[in-house]
Amino acid sequence: MSILENRTKDALAADIWFDADMMHIRLIDGREIGIPSNGFPSFAMPVR
Repeated sequence: MSILENRTKDALAADIWFDADMMHIRLIDGREIGIPSNGFPSFAMPVR
């Protein structure tokens, strides 16, 4: 067995929410990812 065995799984979002500083994504397997919103300048622009 290779240590480089392909162990990819689908990472599907169950929930997405925003707070003042972060975009949060909860995956269907329970993991959560937090991404700083300053990494996405378009998030700061108002929607018209």
